[in-house]
Amino acid sequence: MTCKDIMNIKELSELKFYGGAKGLSRTVRWLYFVDSSTSTRNVKTLGKWVSGGELFVCANDKVLEDKELIIETIKSANFYNASGIILNVGGIEPEYVELADQLNIPLFEIPWSIRLVDLSQIICTQLIKEQTEAASHELLLNNLIFTDFTHDDDFITSNRYYDFDLTKKNRIAIFHLCENNVQRKSDLKKQWHSQFYICIQNSFTSFGVNRITSMILKDDIIVIYPDDIITKNNFEKLVGNVGKEWSFSYLNLTFEVSVGNAYSGSMNVKKSYSEAKKTLKLMKIVSDKNCVFFEDLGIYSLLFNSEDRNAFERFYKNQLGRLIEYDKINNAQLCQTLEAYFNNDKNAGTTADSLFIHRNTLRYRFDKIHNLLGKDFENMDNAVNYIIAFKTKKYLEATLERV
Repeated sequence: MTCKDIMNIKELSELKFYGGAKGLSRTVRWLYFVDSSTSTRNVKTLGKWVSGGELFVCANDKVLEDKELIIETIKSANFYNASGIILNVGGIEPEYVELADQLNIPLFEIPWSIRLVDLSQIICTQLIKEQTEAASHELLLNNLIFTDFTHDDDFITSNRYYDFDLTKKNRIAIFHLCENNVQRKSDLKKQWHSQFYICIQNSFTSFGVNRITSMILKDDIIVIYPDDIITKNNFEKLVGNVGKEWSFSYLNLTFEVSVGNAYSGSMNVKKSYSEAKKTLKLMKIVSDKNCVFFEDLGIYSLLFNSEDRNAFERFYKNQLGRLIEYDKINNAQLCQTLEAYFNNDKNAGTTADSLFIHRNTLRYRFDKIHNLLGKDFENMDNAVNYIIAFKTKKYLEATLERV
């Protein structure tokens, strides 16, 4: 649930929104009442009592009379990644609205017509309902991906309850959070995953998928989505929307998205997941984009469909073994030079510039390469073999199982 979702709850329609509109996508995890002097007098101790995602509620008139305390509480709530602030009727001041807009933290006013006990019951009941539904969806997707079964019938019948149709084509997408040297604290990771999921859900909703079936696996959020509703082009736009919303709160946390092919039937969900997982490992060597489809891997998709890694290794070593050995013994860069030459469409000038070397140095290296290979790498057939060998080597390195 987000602050925006709270505004759409019928029983809370009289709750008045004042500021912090850009933060309405913040995740609401639970309620936190800040009405006692012990919980508000020293706001620096809030970190002992909250862990992120709490919706702060203050209805104590004596507390609300202290403007400096409320301002400090709003700042601290934002610092501890609260979802929003609710103040009692008459407790909103212009300074609070300005601060909420500045910090992008939603600010609400609760009227006398809504009792605090009702507010608590309505929101908490909705949160529990959402958590139960999310757990059911996660269990279903987990079974589709990791359970071995031989018939579609049971899954195809049960999936209709979850608002997606396995008789039609679906894709698996993996949204992977890149930590970028951010500390791996368990409470922070839960908060990242929760907020990241909300960003993903919001983007899917904007493209007509009101509820996604997903699961969290380590730093990945795995989603199954209908290919007929969200086309490839629209999915790339969807990922762009996730990035925009995500950057509001976590500018320094980037993410990558890999997507498997579209298949019908429950038994092929596992295949699409396998493709998406392999694509995630290959992303950095095939594209500089943060969203890559398996079908765009080119020759790597062909390599993926063969599990004979020994044959791949024999092939690239047969083609490039002499260069690899020479580089290792002499601390040279002949492999890098030849690969750069192919990557630059066999343009010597561009290759020299990309390697930051003089053209005479490039010619010297080319002579060495010719002598070691014993073949003319300018020949089309030879060039194709070397290009595939380089890609095969990268593929094997990239698809080694992560420890």
